[in-house]
Amino acid sequence: MIGLFTKMIHDRFQYEKNVLSGGAGFAIGIDEAGRGPLAGPVFAAAVCFTDFNARDPVFCRLLEKVRDSKQLSASTRQELFVDLTNRGDILWGCASASSETIDRINILEATKLAMLKAVGCLAERAAKNYPAFNLDRSCLVIDGNFGLKSSLLQFSVISGDRLVFSISAASIIAKVSRDRLMEAYETEYPGYGFSKHKGYGTKQHFQALKTLGVLPVHRKTFAPVARLWDNLKKD
Repeated sequence: MIGLFTKMIHDRFQYEKNVLSGGAGFAIGIDEAGRGPLAGPVFAAAVCFTDFNARDPVFCRLLEKVRDSKQLSASTRQELFVDLTNRGDILWGCASASSETIDRINILEATKLAMLKAVGCLAERAAKNYPAFNLDRSCLVIDGNFGLKSSLLQFSVISGDRLVFSISAASIIAKVSRDRLMEAYETEYPGYGFSKHKGYGTKQHFQALKTLGVLPVHRKTFAPVARLWDNLKKD
């Protein structure tokens, strides 16, 4: 069953509470990072808050600062990532789909695959650290206008990274996780500027593609990579 939420609600956990009032035991917010770049995997994260009423200083800081990752500075995202991933009452998982997978099944399907893998990762972590969690009683709350191939109850939320707190949290975890990988590419593939543009199509990245060529981590089906790749194959 897939529903669609579009209404702005001011309570930070109102969407999650709505889901739970419908009979679900847990609400899992899901978001992605990296659908648009020319290089690197697409990442997805899944987050489930188990205690909406926590009011310790760290949780209060999360309530105050967690937003769509695109609205936050890199340093703030890093701080919130640490807070989100080091609490026993916040369940989370993160996963990715490679550039090869993106080229094989397209970016949307790769995004969906990463999202499902992130949910699985969350469930594995919860089995070790939060025995009360039950994936079969969970509802997926997905940023976007599409559903996932899952038997679980799910809702798609347009602009969910702005409207749903758990999706905002997932957007931060996905973004920071992907950025860290792209920064590691700076050492592995010097000269491309991955630590700056994170694989997006900047002027610096376009120039590096022309002068240094296409890398294994580039998405061969994405223009202008596709044009360069086709020319290389012809040569």
